[in-house]
Amino acid sequence: MDRMRARQGRIQREQKLTRSLLVAAAVLLFAGLFAQIAVRAQISGQAKELAAIQARMHAMSADADNLTLCINQHHDLESIGRRAIEMGMQMPGDDQLRVLNLPLAGDTSTQTVANTDGEEING
Repeated sequence: MDRMRARQGRIQREQKLTRSLLVAAAVLLFAGLFAQIAVRAQISGQAKELAAIQARMHAMSADADNLTLCINQHHDLESIGRRAIEMGMQMPGDDQLRVLNLPLAGDTSTQTVANTDGEEING
């Protein structure tokens, strides 16, 4: 009888241990699934944020290109001259020009610029 009782006690302990291990495994499984869902949601959010930043960068790059084109169009001296004449401006006469003679300052390195047809030539 003692053997039978000992056997039943051992079976009950094993069943309790099995149930507790099963519950622990289920809790661990659900915790892992929850963590995986949270990480995937975070990655998805970061991917959306990255896509928005890339779209904004693309738009800003297009705006910069448009502004560069606009600036380059306004640096055309011939079209500026035509617009000035259309607006009523006139070319300066000889009596409106002043020539300045500056004293030489010894041997210094200088840079001269000649403006020919709207292009700068450094020499």
